[in-house]
Amino acid sequence: MTVLRSMVKKLSVFATSSARTLGERVVAEINKLFEEDDIDHAIHIGKVKETIFADDEVKAEILQSVRGRDVYIIASPPDPISRKIHLSIDGLLPPGDQFYRNEVLGFLGKLREIHRTTNDNFRMLLAYITALDRAEAARVTAIPTIYPNARQERSRGREPNMASLTAQELEVAGAYRVVTFDVHAEAIEGFFRTTHFNNLRAGRYLLDGFREEYMKSHQDYGELSVVSPDAGGTERARYFAKQLQCPLVVSDKRRDHSRAHNVEEIILIGEVNGRDILIPDDMVDTASTVEKVARAIRAKGGRDIYLLCTHALLNDPATGRLQKLYQEGIIRLLLASDTIYHGEAYLQQNPWLKEVSVAPLIARAIYNLNDDRSVSKLL
Repeated sequence: MTVLRSMVKKLSVFATSSARTLGERVVAEINKLFEEDDIDHAIHIGKVKETIFADDEVKAEILQSVRGRDVYIIASPPDPISRKIHLSIDGLLPPGDQFYRNEVLGFLGKLREIHRTTNDNFRMLLAYITALDRAEAARVTAIPTIYPNARQERSRGREPNMASLTAQELEVAGAYRVVTFDVHAEAIEGFFRTTHFNNLRAGRYLLDGFREEYMKSHQDYGELSVVSPDAGGTERARYFAKQLQCPLVVSDKRRDHSRAHNVEEIILIGEVNGRDILIPDDMVDTASTVEKVARAIRAKGGRDIYLLCTHALLNDPATGRLQKLYQEGIIRLLLASDTIYHGEAYLQQNPWLKEVSVAPLIARAIYNLNDDRSVSKLL
């Protein structure tokens, strides 16, 4: 007998333009869950008009009724393959060269239409939340696949705690709940006073993807070790080592905090000689750390090196660094989730990168939360 739960009709899922592809995958997975539970219902991505003004202000206009509905908004950082261009037109071109001045300004205008920074996309997420809250949605759940400003969860000297400020902004905007993936610092949950916070783990999906890839050329995991890229990632690395039943190695990185993304030295604590290596991390940004760790492992006699991360930010110069490591035979693969959009063209051009979709995990979280079921097994 076909049934229809009372909450199903009140479920709506939206996706900001930065997460449109992932949003469509999530909706497809939710509809599969309906079919599995014999529920005669299907949902579609919510209708919204996004507006970006000339000064980069943003607006989200909801084009359908959401009154009394349980609403979820999926949002991602910008496409990291688009290069951030900061040009001074007056300093770049000769005075009076109006033709080229118009050409460059036109190019920058077109670039701005397709490339949004992390800050732009976070403001758009806030616009969605506020618009939906004012449209009298019953509750609004924000799903930023990577928590904005997560690496600024504590202050050193006269520095801001931007992770805390982000939590306040999400609360003020009207978020009933915030769901994210593998948050960089677990302490961030404590910054929320009224908004519920859930941190989903992509590890099981990434682990399945790694097993599939590794077993293409190996019989078992007897010659595999898991290396934590730094002391802070030891718990994450321990999870993978336990699941794969292989040794854990810790790398200690000495940073120069006067410059961003600068690692001075890598010290390995454990044996890597003659062993294959898996290096799991929450994110790969400029690939500075993983490059130094991978080269240190190879210098100590490590063999095939696999990288694994939830968030493949791959900001410049990450692509070049990883391509070089791949061409030199130092890394075999970077396995990452699709929390950040890269596009099929980028994946084809860079065979060292493979994506594993976490859409089924997001769909199950939405499905359970919508029906007031437990999500503890997903955390």
